[in-house]
This record gives sequence, structure tokens and C-alpha cells, in this order.
Amino acid sequence: MEVKTKSYLMLVATLILGIIIGAAGSGMLRNYFFEKRMEKFRSPNGFIEHMEKIIQPDPSQKDVLREKLEFQQQQFSGLSMQFRSKMDSLNVEFKSDLDDILTEEQRERLSKSFERFKSHFGDRKKRFQQPSTPEDMPPPPPEE
Repeated sequence: MEVKTKSYLMLVATLILGIIIGAAGSGMLRNYFFEKRMEKFRSPNGFIEHMEKIIQPDPSQKDVLREKLEFQQQQFSGLSMQFRSKMDSLNVEFKSDLDDILTEEQRERLSKSFERFKSHFGDRKKRFQQPSTPEDMPPPPPEE
């Protein structure tokens, strides 16, 4: 091969490798920052703080707004827990329905798939659980 051809192939290989590394790195960073934002939003007061930041209430509105946001947050949390509980029971039912027709190897792959999904999304029940007492709640955001 000529030097010119080798140089051209090295340049193309470097470009392709750079694109692959950039795409992988970008996806990893995007997932990391998305999870960080969602982690804050999923916290017991995350919804309330997020909505207060958007609305920017006057001092006269703050107490009434917080009360309404707390109520709404409890509604969302309850609905989310019901949904997750139902999804968990449907997954168990789904796996037991398939047990009769799947081979051991297929059941194992299915179980591993469910485990990967659970490990990716973490302990959902704990994540959406409401504080049981006011002492468990984080302090309110500082007044601005």
C-alpha cells in the first residue's frame, strides 16, 4: 500500500472511532445528568420545589400554593405507587403464565432481563415512598 492510501485509511479509521466514542460518551453523560435531575424531582419535595421554581409565587400566594402543591404531590405519589404495584403483579402473573411453555434456558433469560430492568431503575417503591412523619421530610427551601 502506498503512504497516501495508508494515511487516508488511518484518517477514516480515526474519524469513525471518534464518532463512536463521542456517541457513547454523549449518551452516558446525557443519562447521568437526566438521572440527577430526575432524582431531585422524585424526592418527597421535588415536585413542590420544581413547581414553585416555575410559578415563582408572591409571598401572599406562597402558603396557599404550597398547600395545593402538597395535596397534588400526594395524589401523584399515590397514583404512581398504585401503578407500580399493579405493574409488579402483572409481571409476576406474566412470568408464571409463561413458565409452562418456556424452557429452563428461556426462563433464565427472561428472569435476567427482568433483573436488569430492576437494577436499571432501582428500588422504585423506596424512591416514590412518602415520608411517614414530618420529621422525615427535608427542610423547606430557604426564603429568597
